[in-house]
Amino acid sequence: MSTENFTPAGPGAPQPEVKKTLAFVALALCIVASIIMIAGHIITGQQVAATTGGDISQLGLDELSSAMDAATKAGDQLLIYVGIAGLLNFVAFILSLIALIKSHPKTLPLIIFIVVIVLPAIALAIGRAAQASILPTV
Repeated sequence: MSTENFTPAGPGAPQPEVKKTLAFVALALCIVASIIMIAGHIITGQQVAATTGGDISQLGLDELSSAMDAATKAGDQLLIYVGIAGLLNFVAFILSLIALIKSHPKTLPLIIFIVVIVLPAIALAIGRAAQASILPTV
Protein backbone atom coordinates (compact mmCIF):
# COMPACT_ATOMS: atom_id res chain seq x y z
CA MET A 1 0.00 0.00 0.00
CA SER A 2 1.24 3.41 -0.92
CA THR A 3 0.92 6.36 1.44
CA GLU A 4 2.40 8.94 -0.90
CA ASN A 5 -0.88 10.70 -1.77
CA PHE A 6 -2.38 10.47 1.70
CA THR A 7 -2.89 13.85 3.39
CA PRO A 8 -4.61 13.68 6.76
CA ALA A 9 -7.07 16.37 7.68
CA GLY A 10 -5.52 18.87 10.04
CA PRO A 11 -7.16 19.78 13.32
CA GLY A 12 -7.73 23.38 12.17
CA ALA A 13 -9.57 22.48 8.96
CA PRO A 14 -13.21 21.58 9.68
CA GLN A 15 -14.85 19.11 7.37
CA PRO A 16 -17.70 20.21 5.04
CA GLU A 17 -20.17 18.15 7.06
CA VAL A 18 -19.28 20.13 10.17
CA LYS A 19 -20.03 23.40 8.37
CA LYS A 20 -23.38 22.11 7.16
CA THR A 21 -24.16 20.82 10.63
CA LEU A 22 -23.27 24.21 12.08
CA ALA A 23 -25.63 25.93 9.65
CA PHE A 24 -28.46 23.51 10.39
CA VAL A 25 -27.96 23.89 14.15
CA ALA A 26 -28.24 27.66 13.68
CA LEU A 27 -31.46 27.18 11.71
CA ALA A 28 -32.89 24.86 14.37
CA LEU A 29 -32.04 27.34 17.14
CA CYS A 30 -33.71 30.14 15.21
CA ILE A 31 -36.85 28.07 14.66
CA VAL A 32 -37.02 27.14 18.36
CA ALA A 33 -36.52 30.79 19.33
CA SER A 34 -39.31 31.86 16.97
CA ILE A 35 -41.67 29.28 18.44
CA ILE A 36 -40.81 30.49 21.96
CA MET A 37 -41.46 34.09 20.92
CA ILE A 38 -44.84 33.33 19.34
CA ALA A 39 -45.89 31.09 22.26
CA GLY A 40 -44.88 33.76 24.77
CA HIS A 41 -47.08 36.36 23.09
CA ILE A 42 -50.02 33.97 22.93
CA ILE A 43 -49.66 32.76 26.54
CA THR A 44 -49.34 36.23 28.03
CA GLY A 45 -52.21 37.53 25.89
CA GLN A 46 -54.43 34.73 27.16
CA GLN A 47 -53.46 35.48 30.75
CA VAL A 48 -54.42 39.13 30.42
CA ALA A 49 -57.64 38.29 28.58
CA ALA A 50 -58.61 35.77 31.28
CA THR A 51 -58.19 38.30 34.09
CA THR A 52 -60.12 41.09 32.42
CA GLY A 53 -62.93 38.83 31.27
CA GLY A 54 -64.29 41.15 28.60
CA ASP A 55 -64.75 44.86 28.03
CA ILE A 56 -62.28 46.84 30.13
CA SER A 57 -64.48 49.95 30.13
CA GLN A 58 -67.12 48.10 32.16
CA LEU A 59 -64.75 47.16 35.00
CA GLY A 60 -64.82 48.76 38.43
CA LEU A 61 -61.79 50.31 40.11
CA ASP A 62 -60.82 47.18 42.08
CA GLU A 63 -61.25 44.93 39.05
CA LEU A 64 -59.25 47.36 36.93
CA SER A 65 -56.47 47.37 39.53
CA SER A 66 -56.27 43.56 39.56
CA ALA A 67 -56.30 43.54 35.74
CA MET A 68 -53.44 46.01 35.78
CA ASP A 69 -51.46 43.77 38.14
CA ALA A 70 -52.10 40.77 35.90
CA ALA A 71 -51.02 42.75 32.84
CA THR A 72 -47.80 43.78 34.60
CA LYS A 73 -47.09 40.15 35.54
CA ALA A 74 -47.83 39.02 31.99
CA GLY A 75 -45.55 41.74 30.63
CA ASP A 76 -42.72 40.50 32.86
CA GLN A 77 -43.29 36.93 31.64
CA LEU A 78 -43.25 38.16 28.04
CA LEU A 79 -39.88 39.80 28.68
CA ILE A 80 -38.54 36.45 29.85
CA TYR A 81 -39.87 34.66 26.75
CA VAL A 82 -38.50 37.29 24.38
CA GLY A 83 -35.20 37.42 26.27
CA ILE A 84 -34.67 33.67 25.95
CA ALA A 85 -35.63 33.83 22.29
CA GLY A 86 -33.23 36.73 21.78
CA LEU A 87 -30.34 34.79 23.30
CA LEU A 88 -31.10 31.78 21.11
CA ASN A 89 -31.30 34.00 18.05
CA PHE A 90 -27.97 35.61 18.92
CA VAL A 91 -26.30 32.19 19.18
CA ALA A 92 -27.97 31.16 15.90
CA PHE A 93 -26.70 34.34 14.24
CA ILE A 94 -23.13 33.69 15.38
CA LEU A 95 -23.25 30.03 14.29
CA SER A 96 -24.69 30.88 10.89
CA LEU A 97 -22.10 33.62 10.41
CA ILE A 98 -19.28 31.18 11.20
CA ALA A 99 -20.77 28.62 8.81
CA LEU A 100 -21.08 31.29 6.11
CA ILE A 101 -17.49 32.47 6.51
CA LYS A 102 -15.89 29.03 6.61
CA SER A 103 -17.82 27.29 3.83
CA HIS A 104 -16.80 27.37 0.19
CA PRO A 105 -20.06 26.62 -1.60
CA LYS A 106 -21.83 29.46 0.19
CA THR A 107 -25.34 28.94 -1.15
CA LEU A 108 -26.84 26.92 1.70
CA PRO A 109 -25.15 28.85 4.54
CA LEU A 110 -26.14 32.14 2.88
CA ILE A 111 -29.78 31.08 2.70
CA ILE A 112 -29.70 29.96 6.35
CA PHE A 113 -27.97 33.23 7.34
CA ILE A 114 -30.74 35.26 5.68
CA VAL A 115 -33.40 33.11 7.34
CA VAL A 116 -31.75 33.58 10.75
CA ILE A 117 -31.88 37.35 10.23
CA VAL A 118 -35.44 37.56 8.87
CA LEU A 119 -37.30 34.83 10.81
CA PRO A 120 -37.22 36.54 14.25
CA ALA A 121 -38.86 39.66 12.82
CA ILE A 122 -41.57 37.56 11.20
CA ALA A 123 -42.11 35.60 14.44
CA LEU A 124 -42.36 38.83 16.43
CA ALA A 125 -44.94 40.24 14.01
CA ILE A 126 -46.98 37.02 14.15
CA GLY A 127 -46.80 36.97 17.96
CA ARG A 128 -47.87 40.61 18.26
CA ALA A 129 -50.78 40.04 15.86
CA ALA A 130 -51.89 36.95 17.77
CA GLN A 131 -51.65 38.80 21.07
CA ALA A 132 -53.60 41.76 19.70
CA SER A 133 -56.39 39.47 18.53
CA ILE A 134 -56.58 37.82 21.96
CA LEU A 135 -56.55 40.93 24.12
CA PRO A 136 -59.87 42.63 24.77
CA THR A 137 -60.55 46.03 23.29
CA VAL A 138 -61.13 49.13 25.35
